[in-house]
Amino acid sequence: MAIMKNSEEQLWEQWLVDYSKMTKETFISFKEYKLKAMKPKVNNKVDVKKIIEDAERIKKADQERRN
Repeated sequence: MAIMKNSEEQLWEQWLVDYSKMTKETFISFKEYKLKAMKPKVNNKVDVKKIIEDAERIKKADQERRN
């Protein structure tokens, strides 16, 4: 519980700094700021097949450039 309270206090301090730079158009409430900050990060699945295809395409382009 103490850790959560400390985290929220630090987040509040961070929001105050960001608040000083906000405009009418970029304003975000602390509640929204907190939800965004506490939102779990999504771990996007890496498409290994796509990475290998890209690497092969780059390798081929490099080999053609060298010839």
